[in-house]
Amino acid sequence: MAGKIFKKENIFKYIVFILIAAAAIAIVRYYVTPEPVDTESNKNISIFIQNAIDEIDLSLKKGSSDDDMTTRLSWLKSNAALYQEAKVNKDQAITTQSNILKDRILKVQTRDFPGLRDAFTTSKKEILSKENIQIAASGATKDTLTFTSPFFEPAKTKKDFLKGINQIVKDLRFKKVIFKWSEKKGDFTEYKIKGKEDSEI
Repeated sequence: MAGKIFKKENIFKYIVFILIAAAAIAIVRYYVTPEPVDTESNKNISIFIQNAIDEIDLSLKKGSSDDDMTTRLSWLKSNAALYQEAKVNKDQAITTQSNILKDRILKVQTRDFPGLRDAFTTSKKEILSKENIQIAASGATKDTLTFTSPFFEPAKTKKDFLKGINQIVKDLRFKKVIFKWSEKKGDFTEYKIKGKEDSEI
């Protein structure tokens, strides 16, 4: 009787071992077997990357762009999104292309972002002056945004205002926003903005 129970336990153990081994083999196959290459998709990505590289090269050759701020910012974002997609592709040719695209994007970003920040402040001057608010971009790369108005003395006003412009401030990669409510020394509040550098994708 004890022998039969022992044999049944052994058979059960063997079945469990076989199931575990089969599961392990399946997992190894899943992670080790290369995914099938989608050549058509890779061809399309390659064309998109090459078009982006050509467009950026043309832009770098031409100098500053005539596009409005929103169009230019959208163009920079779409190039960055294309790079993010291309850099994870397993195809060696696309990896090489994506490295070229990265180099071009960084060049055009470091050239364009200071001008975009300056264009933003210029575009808002007239409308904000009607509310008795002055706006300016300063610093070597125009990455400090300053608002001046008695309106900004209360802490809540500053925080609410910053909340309203938070997305565009991050999109344009400002590093700092300053609120001044008078020309007296110390009558200002400075907020550091966490975001990407111009030289980051």
